[in-house]
Amino acid sequence: GRVILLAGPLDAEGGTLPVNPDFVPLVHELIYRLADPSSDGLPNRPGEAIRIDLAESPAPDRTFATVTRPDGTTENAPILREGPKARVRLEDTGEPGIYRIALPGPSGGTAFASVASDGRETEPDPLDPAEAKRLSEGWPLSIETDPNRLNTRLLSSSGGGPRPLWRWLVLAALGGLCFEVFMTRQLVQSRGMTGAEEGGA
Repeated sequence: GRVILLAGPLDAEGGTLPVNPDFVPLVHELIYRLADPSSDGLPNRPGEAIRIDLAESPAPDRTFATVTRPDGTTENAPILREGPKARVRLEDTGEPGIYRIALPGPSGGTAFASVASDGRETEPDPLDPAEAKRLSEGWPLSIETDPNRLNTRLLSSSGGGPRPLWRWLVLAALGGLCFEVFMTRQLVQSRGMTGAEEGGA
């Protein structure tokens, strides 16, 4: 048998998962994985085709199923027929998230498939020099490829060149705030002295 372990409550005190729009598809997918012994329970990788075997054969004139992508857009996925069996196949799965497939059979319903995020995005591989050059085009920046020299470059940065206007504006705003605090203090002190004089009289 299969077991799914959830280390936390499924109520509002445990977090916002119950009000998340993906909560119902998540529970559906968990139940589906528990009920289907042929499923490996793993999400698809980006770019890997999603295949959904249809329990009910759709009408012969039905050639596609509507798929809602994680970003909310819809597209049509072809229905492939192999004798009495039919399946939906979606090739364009580059976006991670949950895909909702409207089942084209007589009973209708929805099937869900998940695509995991691309793990290569978090790999700290060095940036290709050509890509680094393309990214820095038109910007006053240089890309350091050696992490050991990064601290030295940061500390030795002269910051020369013309100073941008925003620095002067920030200094002017700070000066205005200081002047306002000074004037407020003067006003409070003068009112305090006037009140003391009236109390003494």
